[in-house]
Amino acid sequence: MKIKVISSLINLQNSKEEIVSNINQSNFYQSYDFIECLMKIYPKKKFKIILSTNENKYIFLPLYSFNYYMREFYGFVGSPHFNEENSLCHTYKDQADLVSDLEYIFSETKLDKLSLYLNNLDHETNSIFKVIKLIEVSCFKTNSINLKNDILWNSANTKNKVIKNLDFKLRKFFNQKNSTQDDIKLDSNNINLDDVKNFILKNKNVNLKNKKILNENVKIFFSLYEKITNVEISQLKYKNTLLSIVLGITNKNKYYYFMPCFNNLFHKYSFGNNHLIRLILNKKKLGVGSFVLGAGEEKYKKNFNVDDEKIYLLTNDKYLKFFFKLKNFLVNDKIHI
Repeated sequence: MKIKVISSLINLQNSKEEIVSNINQSNFYQSYDFIECLMKIYPKKKFKIILSTNENKYIFLPLYSFNYYMREFYGFVGSPHFNEENSLCHTYKDQADLVSDLEYIFSETKLDKLSLYLNNLDHETNSIFKVIKLIEVSCFKTNSINLKNDILWNSANTKNKVIKNLDFKLRKFFNQKNSTQDDIKLDSNNINLDDVKNFILKNKNVNLKNKKILNENVKIFFSLYEKITNVEISQLKYKNTLLSIVLGITNKNKYYYFMPCFNNLFHKYSFGNNHLIRLILNKKKLGVGSFVLGAGEEKYKKNFNVDDEKIYLLTNDKYLKFFFKLKNFLVNDKIHI
């Protein structure tokens, strides 16, 4: 077996042809473009991009370091900035061979000696890594709406209530304008990145702790938007006024509702929810299979008929195991109370 460990941008660029020709580029967070973007934005970060070859079989494991509660961990390059599924890229047909070669890679590259935080794993990748003795410490529902299903809402009553409430707020908004509802439109074409960035930083309500992460997310997203077609910006506009913005990603016939942001000047008219419903219907019309709202128990997510899909977190770190064990205990204890 041949194992290549890439830790610098120049080494990545020198390996581009091998990566692109042998590794599935439809896996967004394991694509060459995504990894190159992160390496350019974060030149001081430590990367371990592992490419192994065993005859005609490949494994691609792109990892980088980040701090979590003042400790250094290695995880998939999409974590912790993004909440969509991370998946292991490989060309193996036999899972036993795959697991055997992964164990060898972990030993040879000393990955098993590092503190690993493998977050937001899809079910298949979670199952593979559990076999090589990584421990599942948490899992989350992705709140995924099946757009192939005719029933998008959790009930007809919920649908009628939400639509009626939004219509009422729109009528209230237009009572102050010499306009009609047709003047509010989705727009994904006339994008000014400076305007979008200023809109998000002005209207996104985050505390100081999360302000840095917000800035990093926007910087990564905009770099990818200019390079990759499945990175999307959707605007809801009234004439020339931005009412709401959604940053999203389409990957493997799934649309990820990554970062919504509404105009605080018009918060009482619920243009964020209006935008979400328009976007869901638009993606359904375009034939997208799923609309992923992301993990979390926000009230608006309960309006929809969501599938029971999950993403997982695995680790080999004793501190992290204890932290999540305590966290899960406190959450469950609170529920029982």
